[in-house]
Amino acid sequence: MVGMSEGYRCFIAVDLDDVAIIERVKGFQEVLARTGNPMKLVEPENLHFTLKFLGDVQIARIESIRKALSSLSFKPFDLEVRGVGYFPGGGRINVVWVGVGRGYDELRSIYEGVEARLSSIGFARDPRGFTAHLTVSRIKSIHDRGRLLKLIDEWRDYRFGEYRVDRVKLKRSILTPRGPIYSDIHVIEASE
Repeated sequence: MVGMSEGYRCFIAVDLDDVAIIERVKGFQEVLARTGNPMKLVEPENLHFTLKFLGDVQIARIESIRKALSSLSFKPFDLEVRGVGYFPGGGRINVVWVGVGRGYDELRSIYEGVEARLSSIGFARDPRGFTAHLTVSRIKSIHDRGRLLKLIDEWRDYRFGEYRVDRVKLKRSILTPRGPIYSDIHVIEASE
């Protein structure tokens, strides 16, 4: 049994749950994997837009997070999944991501609402600000930087599709040797 002082690794996110878009992202991941650079691809069921990473949270704090998020209000909106990029930039490639086109402002507004509510209960605001992205791969080492950068550039404006966002989730992440396992702790539904 887990004690109240123990923690969950938590984050707040919008899941990518559109099957057609997920298939297109998987197609990109397959092309990416063929560049010959050692990498860890994100499993299709784990694709999401992180709004805030909370880290290890004591179980006793989960209820205060739920309460803080309960006042989060947003309307359903269409989110265009579009473009490819990488972090941290400047020629270094640690993470390859898929970005956002239309719907960015709505997603950013939700991010700002999450930041405001959680900072009011003691969580630090993210000093890096917000970059809407789906992490699709973590690069372990670079064997062919030119080939990888060329591929990212070729997919820079690719349109993966559009889907309806109507919920935000507080999620738990359990790290395993085979990759993380995510579960929903709390769901905030959009208001019509």
